[in-house]
Amino acid sequence: MFRSLAATLVLLGLCSAPGAAGDLAALARQGRWATILEIAQRRESQLPVTGAQAMVAAEAARHEGRTELRQHYLTAVLEDDVLRPVARIELAEMVVPADPKRAVELLLPVLGHGASRELRAAAIRVASQAVHAGVSSNLRGRLHAELRRIPRSSRRPLEVELAVTGPQPRRHLQRILDAGRTDLADLRAAEALLDLGPATPRQRWLIARSLYRHARYRRALGLLQGLVDSGRRGVTLWKARFLRGRCAFRLERWREAAELYRKARAAARRREDRAALLVHEARALELAGDLEAAAHRAREAVRTRPTDERRLFWARLELERGRGKSAATVVAHVRRTSARDRALILRAADARSRGDLRTATTLLTAVRGRTWRGPALVLAAGCALDAADTAGAASLLESAAGATLRSFWSLQALHLAQELPEDVRTRWSRTLQTDLSSGSPIRRALVRRWAPLAVDPADRAALRETVGRLLGLSGEGAAMAWRSPLARRLWEAGLAAEAARWDPRGFPGATAFEEAWSARQLLLAGKPSWAIRTASAAVQRLGDGIPPDLLPLPLRQSLFPLPFPGPVAEAAARYGIPWPLLAAIVREESRWKPEALSAVGARGLTQLMPGTARRAAGLLGLPEPDPDDLFRPLVGLRLGAAELAALLRSFHGRTAPAVAAYNAGQAQARLWLGSPGQARGDMWYVAVIGFAATRSYTAKVLAAREAYRTVWPTIGDVAGGVRNAAEGPARRHPGPSRAARESSPRDGSAPPGSTSRSPH
Repeated sequence: MFRSLAATLVLLGLCSAPGAAGDLAALARQGRWATILEIAQRRESQLPVTGAQAMVAAEAARHEGRTELRQHYLTAVLEDDVLRPVARIELAEMVVPADPKRAVELLLPVLGHGASRELRAAAIRVASQAVHAGVSSNLRGRLHAELRRIPRSSRRPLEVELAVTGPQPRRHLQRILDAGRTDLADLRAAEALLDLGPATPRQRWLIARSLYRHARYRRALGLLQGLVDSGRRGVTLWKARFLRGRCAFRLERWREAAELYRKARAAARRREDRAALLVHEARALELAGDLEAAAHRAREAVRTRPTDERRLFWARLELERGRGKSAATVVAHVRRTSARDRALILRAADARSRGDLRTATTLLTAVRGRTWRGPALVLAAGCALDAADTAGAASLLESAAGATLRSFWSLQALHLAQELPEDVRTRWSRTLQTDLSSGSPIRRALVRRWAPLAVDPADRAALRETVGRLLGLSGEGAAMAWRSPLARRLWEAGLAAEAARWDPRGFPGATAFEEAWSARQLLLAGKPSWAIRTASAAVQRLGDGIPPDLLPLPLRQSLFPLPFPGPVAEAAARYGIPWPLLAAIVREESRWKPEALSAVGARGLTQLMPGTARRAAGLLGLPEPDPDDLFRPLVGLRLGAAELAALLRSFHGRTAPAVAAYNAGQAQARLWLGSPGQARGDMWYVAVIGFAATRSYTAKVLAAREAYRTVWPTIGDVAGGVRNAAEGPARRHPGPSRAARESSPRDGSAPPGSTSRSPH
């Protein structure tokens, strides 16, 4: 695929960069830290070391446990204008326990706008530790003044620490909570304010809101109950009742939630608020099994303040009640193209469930919008195959290939193409080879068109070579344009991991080649989330519709990294689930960031709610995890694998509903499973998912599962070996039963447009 061996080696990260900082850089890449210290000390006895050399020596001293020597070399780095901010932070980290005053003085120049986000975040973290240890009022004042120059989202941890340890903490903590952010600083402020004793109604509302956002639903309910009963100065009554309803909803107490939503609606003044609350109430009633009452509330919501989304919700409820004509009347008033397309797909699913394949196909071919045109044609091709109309299926797949198909739908089209007769596939193969040899410059459109139809491995290899040329990966790897001098200096000094740690945005990215190279370097440096981000930018230059299996292997590895192969294989084997599915869940949930925190309080690699993790651990006979334990990769992977295994059992091995349940909650996923049109595997289930965020999430996870199977094939051998070793523990600690899960509901839910755990 790569015409140039040099380009391939550069992409794989095997070549040293020109201008590397001498032999110390080469030794640093090899990890020969003791040798580096010997050379650095000999040189220093003759000439002063440069900033880059001192930085390498300091890193070597860290690896060798030479604390005083590391401090010596970091002090020398302070003379280097480019590397100085890194040295200041690392020195401050070393001295903060014994000398918080010096730590703050070192950090103050790094807190400004000139530093990268990573440098600024580290400086704020260490400064918070220094404030907690105790600093003078003069330094506190200087920190307060510097905070004004820092973006609000970055400065909050230090703001909270200054508020907790300073005068008038109650007033400052209330101001922080008023900002309404969802981060750990918000939770820290809420807990600190709660610890200060009796609070005003406004403060109790702010604390409850923060606890809700961090999945402390029962504690939030208690505060809100007392707030509504005893007084609410500074609090809007309907919002307090609504939040109580949300807490009950997240605890899967559907009837209670519906009643609280009704009370909130009675106190709301704006029509838009009342309509939104009617939708919330309808969803709670639907989950409680009262479809008639749910449809009634949905109708009221449309009459109160009509929108396309509310009409679609009402139409779906009417279809679930078997009232197809009523649903058709409702969607006749839908205005936007995307909403009309969704209505057509829902009606097609209903027709298909009644065995009316002709009507289903007619409805699907009427879809016109760019988003749903391609998927609808793939669904129609499936209907044609069900009717044994292979010619019609082939024609529909050809039309679908000319539309926009993202990875999941391209895979579904490819699976359907494999069911077609040999003569159809042979005809396609010949046409593809003719197109590839024609010299046409429209290569992107050609690849997108043939990706869902090229079944033959040789055809896909030819497409893969074309994609490599489109991305520019066959070039010679000319000098690249780094986005920041800090990242370049650290990388050239042999400290690739430090370059990725302190300034991942500083890597090259002017061309697809540079982005692919940077993604590989970031992956090798232990930054999988940044590797995904950068590799995605390279692929986006091709536009939509290029399946991952057509990308060069190094780029695919950056798009679908596996930084914890052993723990992933072990966790998957222990609970009897496919490791590619677990890896795909982690990629979509957290982008492999152990410290990830969602907007609704889900934590860690597998983004578990604290309540879900506690329940899963109890049912498995494991110690109850502290919420912060979920940020530990091993804990998150094991509990996430156990939760996913339980969902797969609950849905009798069906992957798509289990994945949707992981995102939106089991009760909601089961409602979609009861929707019409579910006979042909995953694609119809994905098509009828009601929440756009969950629909996108499920499709991406299923596509990523296929990618992981091919990108990291040797992990299957590891998983098999681990599975044999883990059979005993797996039997001793079975996953939660369906009855146990229903009696101890899963914490968490998500409104449409979010990526959390349960329905809106």
